[in-house]
Amino acid sequence: MGRFDASISKFFRAIEFAKASGNSKQVAASHTNLGISYVNKGQFPKGLESSLEALRIYEKLGELADAAGCRLNIGILHSQMGSYDEALPYFTSSMKHFEKTGNKYGLNFAYNSIWQLYTGLKNAELAMYYDFLALDLSRELGNEYGEANALNNLAYNYEQLGQPDRAMQFYYDALELNRKIDDQDGVAILLTNIGSLFAKQKKYKQAEQYFMESLGISKETGSYVNIGDVYRNLASNDSAQGNYSLAFAHYKDYIAARDSMFSEENTRQLTELSMQYDFDKKEAAAQAEQDKKDAIAQEELERQMLVRNGFAGGFVIVLAFAGVFFFQRNRFKQGKKLSDELLLNILPEETAAELKATGKAAAKSYSEVTVLFTDFKNFTTMSEHLSAQELVEEINYCYSAFDRIIGQFGIEKIKTIGDSYMCAGGLPSANKTNALDAVHTALAFRNFINEEKTKREAAGKLFFEIRIGCHTGPVVAGIVGIKKYAYDIWGDTVNTASRMESSGEPGKVNISGSTHEIVKDNFTCTYRGKVAAKNKGEIDMYFVEA
Repeated sequence: MGRFDASISKFFRAIEFAKASGNSKQVAASHTNLGISYVNKGQFPKGLESSLEALRIYEKLGELADAAGCRLNIGILHSQMGSYDEALPYFTSSMKHFEKTGNKYGLNFAYNSIWQLYTGLKNAELAMYYDFLALDLSRELGNEYGEANALNNLAYNYEQLGQPDRAMQFYYDALELNRKIDDQDGVAILLTNIGSLFAKQKKYKQAEQYFMESLGISKETGSYVNIGDVYRNLASNDSAQGNYSLAFAHYKDYIAARDSMFSEENTRQLTELSMQYDFDKKEAAAQAEQDKKDAIAQEELERQMLVRNGFAGGFVIVLAFAGVFFFQRNRFKQGKKLSDELLLNILPEETAAELKATGKAAAKSYSEVTVLFTDFKNFTTMSEHLSAQELVEEINYCYSAFDRIIGQFGIEKIKTIGDSYMCAGGLPSANKTNALDAVHTALAFRNFINEEKTKREAAGKLFFEIRIGCHTGPVVAGIVGIKKYAYDIWGDTVNTASRMESSGEPGKVNISGSTHEIVKDNFTCTYRGKVAAKNKGEIDMYFVEA
């Protein structure tokens, strides 16, 4: 019925009842539906929080089919926010589960959802492929809701392909079906889509009628997603007719609706929730492994206690042990100093201190970190002409220089992956200078490699060329594993920073628009325009010159 405020209230009561009766599966089901209601209202962080809570419960209960459905909901949420990299793993894992188990209803839902992803990525071929799968399966199952959704999607694709008549017919078919099943939210979406198509055909009055009807329904249901979409279309429609004052008023209404949903704070919360969930899963797995080892160690300790108690009168043994202890004490102190130094060489000081004090280090969220990636362009060529030992020596020489440089600018080394070096500013201690520090570091890396290139060219030797990329945004940082501890960071910021590196050029420092916004007054930069980055769409990029 589209009455989202009422549904949210009821689902909260359902959660209370389910908790009181100890029905964990019903708690999860109510959280799932609560998340969907929040998403329909445009409250994405709350929607993600509820969906992740449901997923945690289902996974703990071993309810794999329900967990797969949850992942689809989370994928849809990320897709609606334009975070397609985040959405894709959720979609694909769910679809694989439904295919493996022969769950046609789940597959029907998955196909409809994946259409949205590929449409957002502007891959019309894959979008229509999944939409036709969804349409056929919906009809086979008698799923009128899924059929209406697939018809709407199909109409949109035909509209994008420049076939308006075919698109309009599918829109009307979908509208009729949505009215039949009384899906008010679906009716509002279809009215907006039909109005938009009329506007493209310059039938502005007809378009306005459909927009206003959609707006009325959307206000009744409280769907800010639809309200914002209608206001945007109304503003465009008014402007096309020369009604600029009305267009401006509608555009302001659109901005207000959009900002309530897609604000920077909402995006930050979504990112942090997703990253925290991923980290918690890894930490839980590591803790389970450690608990198993602790149990074995406890059994061994109890066994030793039994043996020791058998020598209750054996003072000679106790004295002998004391003698060994005092003899070894100084050696133990030296070993402890070495182990502390080694730990600090692997982990940040703050994290190492927490690990020693408590035996674990909690994950931390950072709202602003600048991640830097480097990559040697001609690494493969060098590897073909140098022995393994010579290649490792060259890499070690460069990375040792990088280690010294990051020390000068307060940057934290994260890890090296083959010929790629990754570091970040703004952690483990948060600061506001991280973007400046990272760009200074990037330029120092570039200058070092360029100087080495000049020397080696003069000597007739092979040389490295480097690509460097930086991006600023939120991350989660912490320790993974229980053996060979590794401090690492997660989040879309890391993926985007990697894209900055791969989308750059040898000898250049390539930064994103978000990093440029912070450092633009301190560096000379050249705007490259919007550059296509793999799985990220088009991103504003800049070369830092000096």
